[in-house]
Amino acid sequence: NLQERITQFRQAISDCDFVHQNQKLAFSNLLTSASTLYQDILSPIIEGLPAQVKELIIIPDHKLHFIPFEVLLTKAVDPNSSYKDLPYLMNDYQVSYDYTASLWLQRTKRSILQNNQVLGMAAIYQYQTPKYALRSTSLQQTRSILQDLPFSRTELFSLSNHLNGKFYIGETASEAGFKINASNFGVIHLALHSLMDNENPLLSGLVFSEDGDSSENNLLQSYEISQLNLKTNIVVLSACETGYGNLQHGEGLMSIGRAFMYAGAPSMVVSLWQIHDESTTILMEHFYQNLAKGDNKAEALRKAKRFYLNSAD
Repeated sequence: NLQERITQFRQAISDCDFVHQNQKLAFSNLLTSASTLYQDILSPIIEGLPAQVKELIIIPDHKLHFIPFEVLLTKAVDPNSSYKDLPYLMNDYQVSYDYTASLWLQRTKRSILQNNQVLGMAAIYQYQTPKYALRSTSLQQTRSILQDLPFSRTELFSLSNHLNGKFYIGETASEAGFKINASNFGVIHLALHSLMDNENPLLSGLVFSEDGDSSENNLLQSYEISQLNLKTNIVVLSACETGYGNLQHGEGLMSIGRAFMYAGAPSMVVSLWQIHDESTTILMEHFYQNLAKGDNKAEALRKAKRFYLNSAD
């Protein structure tokens, strides 16, 4: 059953509690599900490709939006292997994604900024909302439980070592500041918390620092994002579940990442599950390092992932 395999696969690579409590079972489930999904979905296509093809653009359907194809396993595996030694698809190919073929074609024709100037923002959350700022009770309650992301600042400092731009850390990482600056930079990097609303995905959003602004509530929601006019070359959303969302009939996956696509971003780096602050910092540092060296976006991310796999314990 395809649905069962997808569920098993996601659990084996993204459910931290399950993996920690059932290490052998999680690894076994990964081997089984990742191999079966590859054989059922990709193997018939891959086997017919010319040897010179090294990049795959995958346009998934329905629940297939929820899996990272680059970690499907292309060969039979010794059960005593380690995670870093597995035959992942990304060892052989650059892998990127799109929502539909028509949207992909539209974005290849858009005018974008070719500069590598970065707009980087890393928010803080342990800050009391000023009484004069009009905020809903639910938003204030949500903010009160959000924890700061200490490594997000490290992420931006590291990024500034590789690319030039403007970097806003702490209280200055506001929604209003983002809207003012967003259309002037070739690279946008947002290290923030996200809030998911699976019942109404247009209300999902990114949580910026609270600065007491009366014109913005510092929750940039998907419907607002989709109305922006971006000319950026790439948007990196270093936040949880920014590529995850609600599947809608006739539309596909509705997510925060897709909202940025409607705003004009031709490329995005997003996440399919809860992500770890420190691990993300390591991944992002090497992604930008590879970009600065001249790698294309898909290759820069592929190398960063492989570096992380080979160096993590």
